[in-house]
Amino acid sequence: MWDVVSLHVSFMFFICRTRGSRKRCKTSIYLLTFISLVLAGFYGIYTGGSVKQTDRDTPLRRVVQGSRDHHVGPAQGLPLPPEDLLHNNLQKEQNINNIFQNNNGVNNPERSLDTNQEKHKISFESDDKYPGFDKPWKKFPDPIILEPQEIAAQNVENQVHNAGLAAPQVNNAGLDAPQVPKQVPVAAANVNAVKNEREVNPEIEKPPARSYVVDHRIHVAVVCCGDRSEETVVMLKTAVINTQQKLVFHIFAEEELKPGLSQMLESWPVSFQAKMEYMLHSIQFPKGENPEEWKKMFKTCATQRLFLPDILKDVDSLLYVDTDILFIQPLDAIWSFFKEFNATQIAALTPEHEIKNIGWYNRFARHPYYGMTGLNSGVMLMNLTRMRAFGWTQKIVPIYREYKMKITWGDQDLINILFHFHPDRVFVYPCEWNFRPDHCMYTNNCHRINDHGIAVIHGNRGVYHNEKQWPFRMIYESFLNYQLGTTTAMHLIQPLQRKLSEPKSINLYCGKTLIQPLVSTLRKACQENNNL
Repeated sequence: MWDVVSLHVSFMFFICRTRGSRKRCKTSIYLLTFISLVLAGFYGIYTGGSVKQTDRDTPLRRVVQGSRDHHVGPAQGLPLPPEDLLHNNLQKEQNINNIFQNNNGVNNPERSLDTNQEKHKISFESDDKYPGFDKPWKKFPDPIILEPQEIAAQNVENQVHNAGLAAPQVNNAGLDAPQVPKQVPVAAANVNAVKNEREVNPEIEKPPARSYVVDHRIHVAVVCCGDRSEETVVMLKTAVINTQQKLVFHIFAEEELKPGLSQMLESWPVSFQAKMEYMLHSIQFPKGENPEEWKKMFKTCATQRLFLPDILKDVDSLLYVDTDILFIQPLDAIWSFFKEFNATQIAALTPEHEIKNIGWYNRFARHPYYGMTGLNSGVMLMNLTRMRAFGWTQKIVPIYREYKMKITWGDQDLINILFHFHPDRVFVYPCEWNFRPDHCMYTNNCHRINDHGIAVIHGNRGVYHNEKQWPFRMIYESFLNYQLGTTTAMHLIQPLQRKLSEPKSINLYCGKTLIQPLVSTLRKACQENNNL
């Protein structure tokens, strides 16, 4: 501080010798000296009036050192302490030095602490603590991460057989037949009689033929509430552009939105209407539950997806998507993931984040979640038959009752909690099937798009309607303005490429990351389906 004061005085003399009259110089000196004194006072208050001393630089230590070297003693005004106090402090210092030398100057986390030579790990708390770090959810064990098994999907008959039920039969209308308990003989005499009869008539051994109707249609579900009608129609438009398989849209919407949605879908060209059919469903929640509570938990009506297994009882498999989804590849590709499910998996989702440094769940969540960074529920494959056998709704509702004061992202948090306790029930597919602004805002953390392209664009954070991420808004507007039936190369791909090449897009990291994988994926998909 005195260095600053001396520098100030020197500067004042310099001003007096080089500038102005003596009166102005004198006034300046007084004024700046007063300011310096005020700053010195604040500095003294801030530092507490004294300089902090380290543990190894204290008066007692200087006295001890002086008693050794005969340099410091009473002559310097510091009285020597009693002999017993001096001896105790020297002994403590020696113990500390011995421990430090035994550990080679490094904290040994596996140092033996008892006579049994059991190793106890010493943990050190980090200063990088996140909100809710002291909440009781830490008592839950880390989830078991199971990699997808490379086997063909098995029929749900395996699950119901273990439960003592016959496999569900499907009639011509695609409805699941009632499950009938297996007939188990109770007497040994009956078993012998059946065995003797089979020996006489071998045809009895043949089980009755079961008729299954394979539904080759792709079922897609979306929930539309509030001002999401336009987004919903654009999402459905991207689904039909390149998909050749028949599509069935299950649209859950508020009553006042249904006429407008129906009118927009009926305005599509006849060739595209032939590729799809749609059903408008009302918003509905389980009996005994408060509809308004579930409806407003997060985004309006977002929790409707949690109860689709109980509502769509005649549907076996389903692709649920948010309204802010844009399909770049045909839906046939994502539908093929059902074949990679093992015997226990009931749903498929993508990770919420690819790296932990920017993950939300691992830094801020106050509840259990799946894996290292959680799951994103914007694009979700659902085997509804297995979910009903699993008792999905009977597990989701109690989870909400227990954690409703700790969840932030509504239904997505509930899904993460459930799969935290049942990690073997979820299939995780890669990030190109749910590409979001989180993947490219600061750096590209979904490197798979460079080799596999982009399959699905997810415009969360409202990026389709604000100016924070221009590339995502330009992609949305390109599909919004595209007229079904016109050539995709001239009216969709070329305008999209020009927009993404504009400075306000290409100067952003997302613009640089998206333009090449997106355009090449879209062009390839159109060529394969002869849509160019």
